[in-house]
Amino acid sequence: MEFENFNCAIQSIVRKDIQAMTPYSVPDLPENTLKLDAMESPWGVPKHLQSDLDKVLSNVCFNRYPEPSPKALKQSVFQLECALYNHIINENQLDVIFGNGSDELIQMIIMACSKAGSGKVMSISPSFVMYKVVAEWLERDYVDFDLNEDFSLSQDLFIEALKKEKPDVLFLAIPNNPTATLLSNEFLEHCAQSFDGVLVLDCAYGPFCSQDLNHLLALPNVIMIKTLSKIGFAGLRLGYCLGAVSWLSQLNKVRMPYNVNVYTQAIVQFAVSHLSDFKHNVQLLLTYREELKSQLLLLSQEYRVFKVLPTHANFYLLQFESELISQRFFDFLLERGVLVKNLSKAHHLLRGILRITIGADDENKIVIDHLKVFCSTL
Repeated sequence: MEFENFNCAIQSIVRKDIQAMTPYSVPDLPENTLKLDAMESPWGVPKHLQSDLDKVLSNVCFNRYPEPSPKALKQSVFQLECALYNHIINENQLDVIFGNGSDELIQMIIMACSKAGSGKVMSISPSFVMYKVVAEWLERDYVDFDLNEDFSLSQDLFIEALKKEKPDVLFLAIPNNPTATLLSNEFLEHCAQSFDGVLVLDCAYGPFCSQDLNHLLALPNVIMIKTLSKIGFAGLRLGYCLGAVSWLSQLNKVRMPYNVNVYTQAIVQFAVSHLSDFKHNVQLLLTYREELKSQLLLLSQEYRVFKVLPTHANFYLLQFESELISQRFFDFLLERGVLVKNLSKAHHLLRGILRITIGADDENKIVIDHLKVFCSTL
């Protein structure tokens, strides 16, 4: 087979903007690397449940397509909403549809609510990178509005920009990733009432904050997207969109058939039937968050080379005196088998900042011990 003409064919066929893009990439790591870069839960299925789960999975018929609109999975998510968010679902008013992670839901919403070539998507910046990535894939204009240096939002100016830009879709993450900050319910309601598009509240980190957003779903142009990735199920890639029945009936038209595999459905249903174990893990992580905060603040006061930024999520941001020092600490950790996220090149407001996922107690101790050694060498 001759391959020399492939580049010529690709250059003439593939969209020029796609050719210019850099793909989303995740680094290959040594097997025993401690991953504290992606906000995953440090715990999977509890050991005392593993044999029961194995029995459940042994009965899954993987030779058959999954249920396209899985009723049992839907009921499991309604139970999850009640347990994690005290949200009792009225099924006559609200519904849920599923995606292969939140990323697919973002794609579905943009496809359904804006037109290729003329549609517009908006968010704050920095925020979740996939809002912009998916918008560009789908040939929608993307508008971002920079946060202030302290990660606060100039709310009046933002509302002015919202009215001027008139986006079809506005994504706001509550709490925001990567800044771990919140926006008030009153402001979110003001946003929804200030434009004619759909306000999508991305609640991926909702289990780690106490803000109740449920009543905002009563607004005619508000929907929510959530994920199970942060509470122990990142490998299952299950996201869900919650909103009015009439809204979700439209989004369902652009959902890929059979988009949630049979194993994911079975594992989530099993997990929700043992929800107390997984809810305990969320509470435990919140406890570790406070303990880690105390330890980080002590080191910050002792060495004065970094600041610990406030968080409402399952990670901390450490803001170092300079981008050089943050890079040195990133490399210092990596050489010792620990991966965190270096945000310096992601946005000008994030220079000198490392994001560290809150892990299990022993994992957090490793970070603290390494940080102490590193700071003592400066």
